[in-house]
Amino acid sequence: MSVTLVDKKKDIIGLSNLPSDLIVDVSEEFIKTENLKKGDSVPFEKLPWKTELTNWRIIPGGSTANTIVCASNQLFLNFGSRNRNGIIGTLGDDEIGSNYKEASFQNVIDYTTVIKGGRSMVVYILVTPDAERTQFYNLGVSSNFRIPFSKIDEFRYFHLTLYEVDANEEKAMEAIDYAYEHGLKISFNLAATNLILKNIDRINEIAKKATILIGNENEAKTFTKLDAKEAVEEMSCMSDIAIVTAGKKGSYIKKSNGPTHQISPFKANPIDSTGSGDTYLAGFYLGVLRGYSIKKSGLIASQLGAMGCEVYGGRLNKCCSINEIPTHN
Repeated sequence: MSVTLVDKKKDIIGLSNLPSDLIVDVSEEFIKTENLKKGDSVPFEKLPWKTELTNWRIIPGGSTANTIVCASNQLFLNFGSRNRNGIIGTLGDDEIGSNYKEASFQNVIDYTTVIKGGRSMVVYILVTPDAERTQFYNLGVSSNFRIPFSKIDEFRYFHLTLYEVDANEEKAMEAIDYAYEHGLKISFNLAATNLILKNIDRINEIAKKATILIGNENEAKTFTKLDAKEAVEEMSCMSDIAIVTAGKKGSYIKKSNGPTHQISPFKANPIDSTGSGDTYLAGFYLGVLRGYSIKKSGLIASQLGAMGCEVYGGRLNKCCSINEIPTHN
């Protein structure tokens, strides 16, 4: 099947922290005993090292990178098309960085920088039985962004998250401004709830330039002080397309000049919510960049989001056949 292209430009280029996720299962009691808050993303030094923290799984991660890799894999699996999306980021020349590159760029254009003697980013993720996660990060050299500005012009969308803005505000904003001034559509993910209030002024500034503004219901509520459906309406006043994901309740999508679409969830057997919002956004991209309606793109997103909950981490290689997505909702 051929891919329908709106123009000759490539699809998405993303600026990403490039962490390797170390994921471990913990009990609800562990979270309570250690006074941790689910959904937070905090520095590595706050991780409570306990005997329960064993059997770590290591998986390439990074919210933006997860979205780009998943969208690229699905584009190849559905249409046989490679290298329409690219990732900008920084790794160290250590074993973790080498493994990350080997695992990430089969269908993706690699714009990463490797810093000699640098330490690649690692995120320790605690997953509770409800598949929710709590994160502890060690940035390493990942925030030392080396941005190939001339390459950004070749793409239609520029995507990043609050994680990159928090890690290196100056470089992230420079990249956003360049992309916006050169006619790219900006896509921005709100990311961790505890980072939102800290960066609220920057988020408001970015939202005004965003074509797509996305967050889960907790992030959206932190940002707008509203529940999911009301939050998506508020966010659509800032950007062209607003998306709020709400887990088992599905998701809400609204164009600034259109109705709110409530997208039904797909059934899943969740084991880890890490990256499910990233795979959701990859599905939405897969739809809108092929010219599908907001509603069908949301259904593709919903299925990929559900599939993302069924694996550890945010990398998904299993095919979601978009031709089998139902058109009703």
